[in-house]
Amino acid sequence: MRRPSPLIVILLATLLLISLPGCQSDAQKEKQKMKNLFTWVSTMTTCPQLSKDQYLVLDPKLQALYDQALALSRADGIVDQTVIAALYKEAAEKGHWPSMHNLAVHYYEGNGIEESEEKALYWWRQIEALDIPDGYTHMARVYRMGIGVKQDTNKALEYMGKAAQRGDPDAQFMVGKYLYDPLKRKPDAYKMLACAVEQGHREAAFELALNYKVDKDFEKAYQIYRKGAKLGSESCINALRKAYAHRPKHPTFGLNKDIDRAICLKKLVYELRENPDLTFPDLDTRCPANVEQPWGRD
Repeated sequence: MRRPSPLIVILLATLLLISLPGCQSDAQKEKQKMKNLFTWVSTMTTCPQLSKDQYLVLDPKLQALYDQALALSRADGIVDQTVIAALYKEAAEKGHWPSMHNLAVHYYEGNGIEESEEKALYWWRQIEALDIPDGYTHMARVYRMGIGVKQDTNKALEYMGKAAQRGDPDAQFMVGKYLYDPLKRKPDAYKMLACAVEQGHREAAFELALNYKVDKDFEKAYQIYRKGAKLGSESCINALRKAYAHRPKHPTFGLNKDIDRAICLKKLVYELRENPDLTFPDLDTRCPANVEQPWGRD
């Protein structure tokens, strides 16, 4: 086999040396962005909250189109998805960002309109350009799932971090989950999940409670399950219901058995299935204790 000429070897080596600094620079930039995010979470003392000031005032006429589409999508029976998609499209083209998101979903799913990741991405990019937290949250999902772009976990986390710092509870939930697994940064993960819970995020409440249960910190797990139940988390209500019923293979959190309360909680689950938007801030009044419980467990 012929050996490459010395000139070619030198040329290839030169090209390699030229290309390496750029690659290293990009990698270093990505690493620094992640480091900045982790530093922000670990040093954060107050949870960022969503503010109405971060959003544009929505045109009432366009909001009416959105509301009409949403009502149709929730109607019983057979629904014409083309009508719904057309309403979202009309409002989106005139600058209504919630319609932009729903239209993007319709394009992504091919629901009532042609399936197109490219067009879905276009509308999510339009929301990002408005510089609102939701825009960054949507783009995080785009990169996490590879919708119209190459899948990129680091890019997704970068967008999630932007939205979380602006107070978006969905982003705080996603950042918390990612910090927990695969990054194993538990204290930071718990802090971020707690921020989402503070803003009423049901899934974050269940995730945080579940993590405390895995840690066998049953006191904290119980308290977070209670918070989640009041927020309307079916999973949290079920965890409490099983604890009060002393179901086998389920933690009781030190609770005394209270079958009547467990039955009452089961009824709340049925209510939630009828109306998923319900919350139960009056949980203790709706399902009062029938058995004396240990201190701090009621």
